[in-house]
Amino acid sequence: MPEEGFKRKLTAILSADVQGYSRLMGEDEGATVRTLTAYREVMTTIIHQHKGKVLDSPGDNLLAEFVSPVDAVQCAVAVQKEINARYEELPENRKMRFRIGINLGDVIEEKDRIYGDGVNIAARLESLADPGGIAISGTAFDNVRNNIDCGYQFLGEHTVKNIANPVRIYKVLTEQASAGRVIGGNQFLGWMSRKSAMAAILTLFFLAVFGSVCRFISLALIFTMEYSRLSGFKIVITQKVPGGIVSPEYLTFSLNRRFKKGGNYEKITFCSNRNFNVFGCCHCMVRRGNKIL
Repeated sequence: MPEEGFKRKLTAILSADVQGYSRLMGEDEGATVRTLTAYREVMTTIIHQHKGKVLDSPGDNLLAEFVSPVDAVQCAVAVQKEINARYEELPENRKMRFRIGINLGDVIEEKDRIYGDGVNIAARLESLADPGGIAISGTAFDNVRNNIDCGYQFLGEHTVKNIANPVRIYKVLTEQASAGRVIGGNQFLGWMSRKSAMAAILTLFFLAVFGSVCRFISLALIFTMEYSRLSGFKIVITQKVPGGIVSPEYLTFSLNRRFKKGGNYEKITFCSNRNFNVFGCCHCMVRRGNKIL
């Protein structure tokens, strides 16, 4: 039942934090706060330029939302590029690297805040991103892969804390040489869960087996029809299954043909079993009157 008083919406969520923030604070609190404040102003400006909205920024974390996941990913790429350029001249131990996670998901909106699994997944993606890198969910990837001049690396399905289903994760590759590429062997099966993929494979296998048996029966029918035409014998096709031959009253459809016998035409009926068993075999009987030949 929908929650009374709450508005739900589909939105693109960007979550960012600083890798090694506690260490930086422990070494020099003042310098860390000044650097973080400057970087947060840069990020806020870039977010607004990409039609986004900053929702919260506690400690070293920043949470923003976008109407479009394309805007969210383009914003993240611009943020990382700008911040990487700014700390280039800093000593290695004072560089402040942000990790960014982006998810497209359903959220509950209350005033200027959003809640729900959509937000939680973005936060988990952020923690799995490389320092200075961007990780996006499968739902975001499906919407941006052909709309942004970037590459992607499939990192597999991950079980993340407090989320019921595994989450597909992709790393955004910003190098020009990677543009348009998707690295990873599971792109075709990425949109399906492993169980769904296995079910699809088994279904295709059984359809292939069933198709082969049907072709065999078709050839048998053609053979018996031609045999009947030449010999004038009446042909009855039955399906042999464990326990014996299925009797004619259980057969569901027939192919009626008339064949010339001498100067007259004789009607011949070919039948197939309703509960067809792909592991059975086709059994042909040639009848002349009541005698099976």
